[in-house]
Formats: sequence, C-alpha cells, structure tokens
Amino acid sequence: MINDARFGLRLLRKSPGFAAVAVLTLALGVGANAAIFSVVHAVVLRPLPFREPDRLLVFVTSRSDSSAPSAASGSVTSTSLPDFDDWREQSASFDGLGLLSGWTFNLTGREVPERIYGARVSGSLFPVLAAKPLVGRTIEPDDDRSGRAEVAVLSYGLWQRLFGGDPRIIGQPMMMEGRPHLVIGVMPPGFHFPDTDTELWSAIKDNMSGMPRDGRFMVTAGRLKPGVSLATAQAELDTISARLADAYPLSNRGWRTRLVTARDALVADVKPAMFLLLGAVGLVLLIACANLSNLLLARVAARTRESAIRLALGATRGRIVSQMLAENLVVALIGGAVGVVFAFAATRTLVSLGPSDIPRLAETRVDATVLLFAFVVSLSAGAAPAVVPALKASRANLQPSLKEGSGHAGGGVAHRAGAVLIVAEVALAVTLAVAGGLLLRSFAAITAVSPGFDARSVLSLKVFLTPPRYRTIASGKAFVRDALDRIATVPGVDAVATVSHLPLGDPSSTLRFEIEGRPFGADEVPTTAYRAISPSYFDVLKIPLLRGRALTDANNESSQYVVVINDTMARRFFADRDPIGQRIRWARSDEDRRWLTIVGVVADVRSTGLDRGEGPAVYAHYTQRLFTWLRWTTFTVRTHGEPLQYATPIRRALASVDPNQPVYQIAPLEQVLSQSVATRRFNTLLLDLFAGLALLLAAVGVYGTIGYWVAQRTREIGVRMALGATRGAIASMVVGKSAALTGLGVAIGIGLAAATTRLLATLLFQVSPVDPLTFAVVGALVTAVGIGAAYLPARRAARLDPVEVIRSS
Repeated sequence: MINDARFGLRLLRKSPGFAAVAVLTLALGVGANAAIFSVVHAVVLRPLPFREPDRLLVFVTSRSDSSAPSAASGSVTSTSLPDFDDWREQSASFDGLGLLSGWTFNLTGREVPERIYGARVSGSLFPVLAAKPLVGRTIEPDDDRSGRAEVAVLSYGLWQRLFGGDPRIIGQPMMMEGRPHLVIGVMPPGFHFPDTDTELWSAIKDNMSGMPRDGRFMVTAGRLKPGVSLATAQAELDTISARLADAYPLSNRGWRTRLVTARDALVADVKPAMFLLLGAVGLVLLIACANLSNLLLARVAARTRESAIRLALGATRGRIVSQMLAENLVVALIGGAVGVVFAFAATRTLVSLGPSDIPRLAETRVDATVLLFAFVVSLSAGAAPAVVPALKASRANLQPSLKEGSGHAGGGVAHRAGAVLIVAEVALAVTLAVAGGLLLRSFAAITAVSPGFDARSVLSLKVFLTPPRYRTIASGKAFVRDALDRIATVPGVDAVATVSHLPLGDPSSTLRFEIEGRPFGADEVPTTAYRAISPSYFDVLKIPLLRGRALTDANNESSQYVVVINDTMARRFFADRDPIGQRIRWARSDEDRRWLTIVGVVADVRSTGLDRGEGPAVYAHYTQRLFTWLRWTTFTVRTHGEPLQYATPIRRALASVDPNQPVYQIAPLEQVLSQSVATRRFNTLLLDLFAGLALLLAAVGVYGTIGYWVAQRTREIGVRMALGATRGAIASMVVGKSAALTGLGVAIGIGLAAATTRLLATLLFQVSPVDPLTFAVVGALVTAVGIGAAYLPARRAARLDPVEVIRSS
C-alpha cells in the first residue's frame, strides 16, 4: 500500500491540474464540515463539564396549555422559592436540589465601578453540580443563613482579570452591592453555570424566603439518585405538582413542570438550527464527492489503455483497484489536511460572527475530536468516490482497449456514470438552495416587521440600583428623577425616558391581575406584561397613543394611581366597553392592592421578538410602583445623529448623580433591534453560503462533465461540421446536453426539496415550507447556472476545425 501511495503521488505530480481540482474540491467539503461540526460539537454534543452530566436535570415550568413548552423554548428561569422548598421536601428521586437566580452585581471600590454578571445560589447548588473549586471552597448551606458574612466565588476568568490569578485573594473582601463580600473560592477554567456569561456566585440568603409562590424567576437543578430514571422522577414530580395545584390553585393550577437534562435545557433553542446546518454542510460534502467521482471516472477513461496494458503484462485486477484506491487516498489526505487548515480559519470566523445568545459558542475550537472527525470524513470522502472508478479500471476489456490508439476507450461508460452523478449533484444543490432561499425570505419577512417603535437615533443604557444607598423606595426614585434631569441637559439630547424592561432587550415580566366588577375563577386569572416608565417614554420611542392620554409628571406617589394599556389588552379584555376609566389591580398578595385606573391606550410593541405577537401590557409611572422595579432601570435617550457619540457625556451625567453607580449595556436601540434577530441572521447567512458553495461545485461538475463529453466526441463533432452542421448548431447541441442533465436534476431536486423542507417549518416566519416563488426562482437560477456552465465547452466545440479534427483522428 505504501508503494502504491508513492506511485500515486508521482502520478499526481504528472497531472497537476487534476490534483489541484481534486484536492481543492475535497478540501472545501472537508473544511466546511469540520468547521460546522466544531460548532455543533461545542454547543450541542459536548457534555457539560460536570460529573455524570446526564443525571443533572433542570426543572422547567410552563403553562400546561402553552403551545410552546418552555423546554422547547429554552426558558428555565421559572421556579418560585416556595415551589422549590416543596419539591425538595417531598421528592425522593434526587440526591439534592439546588437553586439559583441570574443576577448582576455592582462592583465598587475600584477606579471605575463595574457591573459583573453572576448568580445568587443556594448552598446546595455546588454539591448538586458536583463542582469542585480550583482554589478555596464553594458556597455551602451555612452561607445561606441571614447574619452570616456575605461571600463570593469567582470564575477563573474574573479571577485572572481582576486579581491576576493571585491565590492570596481568598479570604479578602471585595466591595459588591455596597457591602464587603469575602472571596472564598475560585472555580476552574471552563466552569460556567448557568451560562458562559456567569462570572461570580453569591449566596441567596434566607431573606428571600418571603417571596410569593407565583414569583417564578429562579432555576432549580437536581441530581438524580443512582438507579432512578428520568421517567420515574417525572412521574413523582407530576404527583407533587398536582398536590400543589390543589393546595394553591391561584398560583399553581394550570402550570406544569418538566424535567430535562441541563444540556438539553441550555441548547433547546439552537439545537434544531445546529443540526440543520450540519445536514446542509453534509449535502455540500456529498456534492464534492460526486464531483471527485466524476473527475476519477474521466481519469480512468483516459487511462483505460494503460490499465489494459498492465493487465496484459500480468497485473491482477485487485492490484489495479489497490493502486487506484491508494492514489485517491493520497488525494484524500492532502485534501483533508488543506481542509483542516480551512476549518481553523472558518471556525474563528464563525465564533467572531456568531450571535452572543448561542450558548458555549465561544468554546468552539478545532480539538482532537474535530480532527478525528475531519480524518474520518477525509478518508470516506476520498475512498467512496474512488470505488466505482477503480472497479471500472480493473474490468478494462483488453482487446478493444489495446487496439484503441487514444486514451478514450471506455469513455461512453464514464460519461453515462458522470451524467448520473451530475444529475445527483444538481438535485442536491437545488434542495440546499431551496432551503437557503426559504430562510432568506423568512429573514426578509421578519426584518420587515415593524417593532412598534422608532429605534433610530435612540441610545439605551442600563443601571442596577442596590443597597445600601438605594435601600428605600424614595432613594431609588430620587436617583431616577435626578438622572433623567441630568441626562436631559446633555447637549444633543432631544428627550430621555426610563423603562423597567427594554423592548427586545429584556425578558418581559408578567403579573396576574383582576378587573373591577369582573370576577375570575382560580384557573382564569389573566396575566399581563408590566413596564414601569417615565412619562416621556412614549415620545422617546414614538409609540402612538391610540386613545385617552399618556402618563404625566402629575401622576406620582401622592396622586391617583393610573396606568396606560396596550391595544391588545384593550381588545382582549375590554372589547365590549371603553377601557378608559376601567380599573384593574394586581392579584399577587405581596403587591399593593389598590385599584389602578386606565387612562390611555397605546399601540402594541413587539417586546419579546419580531416573530412573536404582543400580549397584554400595562405601563405605569415609575413613581407609582414598588421599589423592586426601579432596581433594573434602562434609560432611553433620543439624540441628534449617531447615538453612541453621546455615550461618554451621558456616563458623566450619571456619574454626577452617583459616581459609584456602574452603567452597562450601552447600545443604540437599532443595535438592540438587530441583535434580536442575530441568530436568524447567522443561520440564514451560513445556509445560504453553503447553498452557494453547493451551486458552485455543481456548476464545476457540469462544466467538467460537458467538457469531457465534448472531448470524447471531438471526431464526431468534426464529422458533423464537415457534413454541413453550423457552429451554432454544434453549440446548441452541447448546451442542450447540459440543459437536459440540469433540467432532470432540477426536477428531482424540486421534488426532494418539497419532501424535506417541511423540517424547516419551525425556523420559518410568514413563509410556507413549499413556497412556490422560492421553488420557482431556485429552479430557474440553477437551470441558468447549469446552462451557463456549458458555455465554454460549447464555444470550444463550435470553434473546432473539422479538417484538422478528421486529419488528427
């Protein structure tokens, strides 16, 4: 085999054109597959870095009548503290349950205050994760108790960034939330939970125990006991949930909790798209293999006489097959090596272009697993296309081949096989192009949707107000009021407002509410999104007022409590009456139970996604709301010109109110809007890129096959021209051959696409999986490409000199 490989390498050196095309074709297929596999492996396939990760489960709660279960939507922040306590006490399927809530911490005591993304966790969480620290210790159950010192565990990255990896930081205080927190441990590199943005963990503390049962904003994780199946644990949890629904109908009836593995919960949103991309790039590889097989068939046909001579001199057919497979193995290894180089570059590009909401994308790398994948793909892609050509070479008919003076013996069989491969290439390219076209049309449709507000020339920035300075409601309101006044004085600022939940930038918070004079049963209490705003909010975002009036500065804590609702809420709950003057109040027992008078109706805003319709929403003056909603505050600032140029003066304005208050997530609202469709854009870009690559490879295949067909029929073409055929007729014959093959491939591809694109239904928006326009455009485009690929062979055939052709043959 080694001698065969050496001989094959010498032959490739003698045919640099063939070698270059074969290696490049294989490199494109292998490199693209290795790059996408590296992403899929990092995001979806690689186990979480915990002991026995398949036993680590997440509790996912959703409305039992929801059409989009939260396990599928990836929403896992759905546990209330009372439910967690009941699950922990009544369940026997778990070694332990842990609780956490995503949090952001104000880090002060440094030259510039900083916002750190982290989590508040129960002392039982780290044992559930079976996670060990690199330095120090993790948070323990005793750390949860009120009165104990505040503690913090750092991620490896934060430890390196803030303290240069100094182990002496253990036991030292760092100022967070205005209070000293003792650094008790550092987690090892690669540890992230619940997501890769988490850099710090602090104890939840018992002082959160008064939270309501329907306050679902935490994550519960559990570790299954050995020998307990997921189905058994789910059945037990269903029983507990039924008991809780009977005991607490107002908060628990109509809700269902599912158990999913932590990895599945993390990647649920992106998993279908990841496998779609892997399947798409697999089709590109198949097209590359078909191209390579076509090249080899042409090469075998050209070497038929050589094979016949070797057989006549005593070479066995097995020897012929072995030599050809070894030659192609050399092509496979070289192409695979070039493909890996391409994969390294492509992987870095994918990570840099990828949206931030794809979990673990930053961990993507070409590691040993990816290299093994590339090696296997290279060998398979190199060997499979060579099997049929090698067998054909070993079955050369000696007498006709030895009599033939040229290398064209057996060309007819090669051409027929090549034609079949071209039809297959075109069919696969059409399938991929249709999928890419559907995603492209879907993306165009979603970006054409109006968000319900004007994002142009608006800057958004966030603050998080924490004790001890902002311990009271009054102090939080004073900060917001002063900040609004200071920002308004910045030159170039037209208007400024505050909102508790930025549209398309923050998850919506929902509350149960009652309508005066309209009693609801326990299963019927409606919910609405809630946003605390300043009166100028509708003006800053240019949200139209449809009825009544907007909020004013006269609406404050000492006046009548009023709200503005959106159009959906007005139509859903007040279709038979004028909503203006109607009164609602919150159904939660911990909320202020006073009645809120509706004074206005505004247009809907797509707050959770451009592809999601808006539900009911209530807007209240920020001074007429409990303090908790003031802690998370976003300022929206309408400016003259480019918003980012005002970031520094606005920062200074906020620093003049409180120099220790970090400002974070400063971004133009147009960027927030763009980021909301970043994952769709990423998937569409990649799939269309692969469709373009598939189309290019198919065009090259058509060109090569038609060119080989012309070369095989040079004498026939010369005779036709000598008998009176015009050059135009010859060119038409060649183009017609290409059109026939391409047309058949397009027809098969359209049928294949119609059968498979239904798998894309969940990824499409306002576009049918069998959209006629997309199918028609792709069919016409691929047909045009196939015919265009025959242009050079047709021109070459039309320019043949019949006298010269007949004389040379």
